Amino acid sequence: MSAVWNFFTVCESDIKFASCNTCNENIPRGGSTSKKFNTTNLIRHLKTKHLAEHGEFLRLTADNEKKPANAATVRRQLTQPTLGNTRPYERDSQKAKQITRKIIEFIGLDDQPFSVVEDAGFRRLLTHLEPRYMLRGRKYFARAPPDSVFFHRGTP
Repeated sequence: MSAVWNFFTVCESDIKFASCNTCNENIPRGGSTSKKFNTTNLIRHLKTKHLAEHGEFLRLTADNEKKPANAATVRRQLTQPTLGNTRPYERDSQKAKQITRKIIEFIGLDDQPFSVVEDAGFRRLLTHLEPRYMLRGRKYFARAPPDSVFFHRGTP
């Protein structure tokens, strides 16, 4: 709720107006229905008629912006930094190399054809598990160096 409501009260006789708590003037709420009501006229009234109250309103507004208003605001603030984690991994990044090695191991240990990396189910699984990994094609995996992990059928 806006801090401006510390200085106004909705008129009981007509909800289209708010009464100024300082001078009792009725100020239009800026709309014909409750969905269209706003606080612009109320703030303008404080700014032009009651400078001290307007200063207090600005202070209250600044204080409200410093603290989260509700759980939805907190969730939004927590998820904002994670949105930066949507860029794909560079092919030579450590994480991409680890995933690629595990795919090579999977192909070799389970005797999968190289084309498994082009199967829709495999692609969906990989995208679900790590959407930032850019899967290479079957030709890349077919040309994997002979000393790759998948040639060793030992323990994981």
